[in-house]
Amino acid sequence: MKIIFKSEREEEPKEVNTNAKTVAEFLEEQELNPVIHVVSLDGEVVTEDEELAEGNELKVQKVVSGG
Repeated sequence: MKIIFKSEREEEPKEVNTNAKTVAEFLEEQELNPVIHVVSLDGEVVTEDEELAEGNELKVQKVVSGG
């Protein structure tokens, strides 16, 4: 399936072919650690168990904390 993927590493979103069925599987495919990344799917923050569908827009950002 094809989804639209945007990460902090990329300036523009790109169309990506994936076999992932969930956000967790997609993060694993992209070698992104789910502990330090937050994912939004079609504009809403979601958990790793969220299912993906053709044409979804997925944005991944690294979590930054300070103190």
